[in-house]
Amino acid sequence: MLVRQLRTGPLSNEHQSLFSGSPFVRWAVTLLVLPIAVAMPLALNLSETIAARFIVAGIELLCLLLLVTFWAPPRHAHVAFRCACGFVFVAFATYLVAEFASGEPFSLAGRRSDASPRNALAGLITIGLPALWYAALGRFTLRPSSEPKSNQDEDE
Repeated sequence: MLVRQLRTGPLSNEHQSLFSGSPFVRWAVTLLVLPIAVAMPLALNLSETIAARFIVAGIELLCLLLLVTFWAPPRHAHVAFRCACGFVFVAFATYLVAEFASGEPFSLAGRRSDASPRNALAGLITIGLPALWYAALGRFTLRPSSEPKSNQDEDE
């Protein structure tokens, strides 16, 4: 097992624990993501706005990245998961900018299900920033991975 990890290159422990789970989890999530990826473009009307088309394209890209994380070799899956996390950060940052640009005042009152600057900021802090951290560093922890940084010869 150690030789296999050395051949595939360094991967974070988070990625190994999140995406090297049981085949049941891989198939279950695939069976949820695949219909979404197929149905989203079909549900889009030709008269929809450009923003709606960008949102659907973003959801399609995220679905594709998630499928790659489950079915590609570990090195490629790690890169795809980092890209997906970067995409999540960009989505929350865009949501925050759109909410502040809407002119709605920042208020601590309101429902959590409503779109508001407060909810956009909370989402960026709780979901977007950890996603940016993983996209940039490839791990969720402050401590670097203890795995070797280079591949070893196959003879060893």
